[in-house]
Amino acid sequence: MAHQRAALVGHGAFISLCIMMVQLKGASMNEGGAIGLSPSRPLSSRVMRKRMKLETMIMSATGEVIHVDINGTRHGKTSQTRATDISAKNCSVLGWTNADNYGSSAVCGASEPESDGCSGHVTYSDAVKFCEDPGARLCTADELEDNEAKSTGCSLDKSLVWSSTQCTTQENEEGFYVAPGSSRDVTLTRSCKLDSASNVYAARCCADVHSPTPTPTPAPTPSPTP
Repeated sequence: MAHQRAALVGHGAFISLCIMMVQLKGASMNEGGAIGLSPSRPLSSRVMRKRMKLETMIMSATGEVIHVDINGTRHGKTSQTRATDISAKNCSVLGWTNADNYGSSAVCGASEPESDGCSGHVTYSDAVKFCEDPGARLCTADELEDNEAKSTGCSLDKSLVWSSTQCTTQENEEGFYVAPGSSRDVTLTRSCKLDSASNVYAARCCADVHSPTPTPTPAPTPSPTP
């Protein structure tokens, strides 16, 4: 039932958006302007407000943030997956002992964070899950290039792997850098890729020597004895 309700809400939002686009196109044409072209005279404030509303970030029926332009064209598909900035578990808890080997001594790395092996070629979202499920995090592009996960297996030192560093593609869409798994191959350079089924790369994980200390739950105050 919850799934059906969510689908109905999403469908309703999409229909509302379509109605707004039709209204805006009609208003723009009535004021002497062709859609997508500069009008012969300035648009009214009412039309401009509608245009701005359409050009803001909205939630699509699938729950993805989409940019809709004046023509109703949808741009900028944004991944809802966000990599964490600090690992849930520290290096000591994870049993990773290479923090002092390369790069920053405050960061450790691994290619096989759990006993079930390498990530294989996966999407960005799956790479985030691969690292965060055991309590680590996806490495940043800088950390990968600083060799934080160098020589940790899976033959990824000379391969491009997912990073948590956000970027913007040439098509002005939000993506994430794939970066060299280490600095061993100087011919490899980072590249901005969308989180999509057509972009699959391996993952290397990082963790922090000092992860956040959980805030202790305060003891309940005892009730006074009557």
